[in-house]
Amino acid sequence: MKNDNPSQIKKNEWALKRMSEGMKIKLLYLDNKLCGYIEYIPGKLAWRAIDANNYFFIHCIWMTPNKNKQKGYTSQLIQECMKDAGKNDSCSVAVITSDGPFMASRKVFEKKWFSCYTRR
Repeated sequence: MKNDNPSQIKKNEWALKRMSEGMKIKLLYLDNKLCGYIEYIPGKLAWRAIDANNYFFIHCIWMTPNKNKQKGYTSQLIQECMKDAGKNDSCSVAVITSDGPFMASRKVFEKKWFSCYTRR
């Protein structure tokens, strides 16, 4: 499928550059439909306000539709990131969470072996 939309072209160029720096994107398909996504990068290259050297940093993770939630699929995506962290001699995996929209909840990660710290 050809997409010559200027915004899509810029996004694709951005993603290719980040992938050359070590960013990874993993997709989860169920019944031939995209339903899950995780994007992570070596922490020293994270573009969030975090000191995450020797970590992989999860920038984005999502699962859709709601019927696919609470079935362990998100855990599978996180485990893929953790596997890659181990292969690349990273210590662990870091993520910033939120109780609001547009960011994963800390509950997702607490269930999956993460230690969570609250900064107020």
